[in-house]
Amino acid sequence: MSLRKFWVVVSGLLLGSVALAGESPKFGDTVSLRLGGMIHKADATFSDTRIDRPPVELDLKGLGMDKRYDSFWAGLEWQFAKRWGLTLSYSDFSTDGERSVAEGGNFGDLEWSVGAELTSEMDMKIYIVDVTWDFVKTERSHFGLGLGAHVADFSMEIDLSVEGQIGDDTAIIAGGTETAGITAPLPNISMRGGHRFGDNFYLGGTAGYFSLKVGDIDGELITARGSLEWRPHKRFGLGIGYQFVSFDVQEKKETKQERYDADFYGPIFFVSAGF
Repeated sequence: MSLRKFWVVVSGLLLGSVALAGESPKFGDTVSLRLGGMIHKADATFSDTRIDRPPVELDLKGLGMDKRYDSFWAGLEWQFAKRWGLTLSYSDFSTDGERSVAEGGNFGDLEWSVGAELTSEMDMKIYIVDVTWDFVKTERSHFGLGLGAHVADFSMEIDLSVEGQIGDDTAIIAGGTETAGITAPLPNISMRGGHRFGDNFYLGGTAGYFSLKVGDIDGELITARGSLEWRPHKRFGLGIGYQFVSFDVQEKKETKQERYDADFYGPIFFVSAGF
């Protein structure tokens, strides 16, 4: 199922259940939808090392990648009971780069020496689902816990080319392409809360942490987000906020070991609708 179809199905189910749900202190919404963008920066290191080779850690700067990326963000919240809710969100990060490397290294089956030309691309998608419980709830404020999963989908591609001789001429020779990736579903426990000021402003935030090893995957997750929403109209509004997400995921296999250690942080902007 595509991302678009996923959101259509979920939205339809939630909107169809409004009559059975409770109301949130966030403007009395039963269902709220946020759509917007993020101006994020990233600090990331990664490796894909065969067991018979020394581990080599690569980073965005060393591969000539841009650390800044403007991306799409979407969030959906459903208050399906007085103290219980469900939150879903999606965000992504993508960057690419090209650089002549100053030292040798390896990535998967690729191995290079000083002066090799590397063209690289990294993509990351984050899907979040949390069930929330407010143990403190008033008409304007709430505070509680969330339990769910953050699914981080990483992919990395590196193209290697080297300078070589073809007859009397110097030419760039393709050295191969290596693609690696990992999909890590990491559980998450969070604390969250918020307060509505008057009828038009809501300040909310969430922070979570989890560390877990399951099979070949060992992961750690830290998340934090805060936002201020303004509703000039009961059903529609605007908001700003800030988000920080940190992943450290390793996967050990019989022939190789992969690791992705990434921090993503920056402001978010969104439009909102509540029902």
